[in-house]
Amino acid sequence: MTIVYGGRLEPQTEDREALGQPGGQAQGQRDNPLSTVPEAMLLRIESSFLYSNRSHWYPQSTVSDYATATMQITVPASYGCVASGVASPDSPRLIKADDAPMARKVYEFTAERPLRYFSFLVTRLSRADRWTVSFEENEQAGGVRPAKTFTGAAGYPKLDLIVDANPRAVSNGRAVAERAVDVVRYYQSIIGDTPYSSLTLALVEHQTPGGHSPGHFATLYQPPAGSPLYWRNDPTFFSKYPEFFLAHEIAHQWWGQAVGWRNYHEQWLSEGFAQYFAAMYAQHFRGQEVFESVMRQVRKSAIDATLQGPVYLGYRVGHIRNNGQAFRAIVYNKGAAVLHMLRRLLGDEAFYRGIRRFYAESRYRKVGSEDLRAAMEAESGVSLSRFFERWIYGSSLPRLTFSSHVEASADGQEVVLNFKQAGDVFDVPVTVTLQYTDRDAVSIVVPVHEQTVEKRVRLAGLLRAVEVSRDDGTLAEVSRVPQS
Repeated sequence: MTIVYGGRLEPQTEDREALGQPGGQAQGQRDNPLSTVPEAMLLRIESSFLYSNRSHWYPQSTVSDYATATMQITVPASYGCVASGVASPDSPRLIKADDAPMARKVYEFTAERPLRYFSFLVTRLSRADRWTVSFEENEQAGGVRPAKTFTGAAGYPKLDLIVDANPRAVSNGRAVAERAVDVVRYYQSIIGDTPYSSLTLALVEHQTPGGHSPGHFATLYQPPAGSPLYWRNDPTFFSKYPEFFLAHEIAHQWWGQAVGWRNYHEQWLSEGFAQYFAAMYAQHFRGQEVFESVMRQVRKSAIDATLQGPVYLGYRVGHIRNNGQAFRAIVYNKGAAVLHMLRRLLGDEAFYRGIRRFYAESRYRKVGSEDLRAAMEAESGVSLSRFFERWIYGSSLPRLTFSSHVEASADGQEVVLNFKQAGDVFDVPVTVTLQYTDRDAVSIVVPVHEQTVEKRVRLAGLLRAVEVSRDDGTLAEVSRVPQS
């Protein structure tokens, strides 16, 4: 079939698959920082043109699915191009012209593995760095081997990682490449697979931070130095974690691309997973303190926005009031918090095995929340029906009270921790920290599965205080009450 089209194809603007604060095309959005800044104050940035899943630049079915493809893209010779696929060895080919501005470059990209949709970016690009990342001896995270072998095509033993950039962003390219190498190795160690053989990071000037990550490449928005815009109040801004956007967009190669979401209700399987994998990388690279600061903000934003609807509402969260911050607080941050609570309830080994099973069974497919639940139940042996019903399909939050006292025991003393839930019963992991006067503090996770739960812990020293953590991402308000 040959399709001939005549006319201008407009590039797409930011949408619900692009992370970041809305840019220049969304002036009416209530959380848009550009809407309060006069245009004359904005710094000039390099033009870029993104054609992705919502620009309809190629024929698409009303029901999306996975496919492979070969694309040829012709651009002015002064521009560069990155796209969904591996560039051919002779790409780009220069087509000369007597009139220099009419010269062209022809790029060819081939997607050998199935992709959810095809995209390309055109802008002025220079090569900043290139790495070959090997995974052959990459240790599995936590020492846990994959729970399930992959069907179909085997994973790639290495990744061709490229960083291209707008001219003014090239100087940052090497540092981005070095960090990206560590990010992909870390993610591969958790999942046990790399779905695509190449990844190009395009550092593109933009008024606000963010990015977009189709298969095989990711755009990373680079705000100009001295920008008058303010975005620090956004749920996805983490002041102690400058690598966040990089880690989030790279995670989409696995979550959102290799594993697709069945419909808009399931978008959290892309955004919540990318958000949580980025948070886990913060713990891996920046340490526990930064990880806790990220989860503290994730928790606060999700609790503050809880009345906006459940995770399962997808992009319709905040849609009526054009409130993108509510969407990011629920689908991104609450989705990440749900995964962290699930990990703390099941334990690291069962959680990671569940992640690998879910990925292995879902690679190059569109899936839903029930597929994730089935994988986690298979690896943990725990029924998660109520967990998903409360945290994914519902929007209410648990209300807990907590008390503690010390009792004598046969071999010393123990602290008795009591939790009570009011209203609907949730499955909630609560982190309790025992502060000692004569040794370091100890934190324990108490799974609260019933209306009333009592936990007894043998004391290792002289107890000074008992505290409930707010840095663990648990989406519950826990009130301390006197021991009756």
